[in-house]
Amino acid sequence: MKVLKKDSSEEENFFLRRAVKSPPKRRNAVFLTEICRIGTAFPYQEKGHGMFTYFLLKKLRESKGNCTLGELSDYITTKVQQQSVVVNRKSQTPTINVATALQDSWKDMKLK
Repeated sequence: MKVLKKDSSEEENFFLRRAVKSPPKRRNAVFLTEICRIGTAFPYQEKGHGMFTYFLLKKLRESKGNCTLGELSDYITTKVQQQSVVVNRKSQTPTINVATALQDSWKDMKLK
């Protein structure tokens, strides 16, 4: 399984918004992106990363990659939503986009 993450600038947000509009075309794809279709990705300046990247890396480091996609998704979504309001005074909501074939099973898929 590959985990792909890309912090985006405003220019790149256009492409991310297109990616979260509909289920992935690949039958085995799960996309966890830093924004919803109309949102913006914010920095976590004191941590030296984007808000999404910081919490993605933190969970992977703490769990040593031994977690499910559901656990990773829940952790990132909760932390980003909470901290973005505190740090940036704006909301940020990560988005999950799952291939139709994985709708019932993706949350239990292990990273490791």
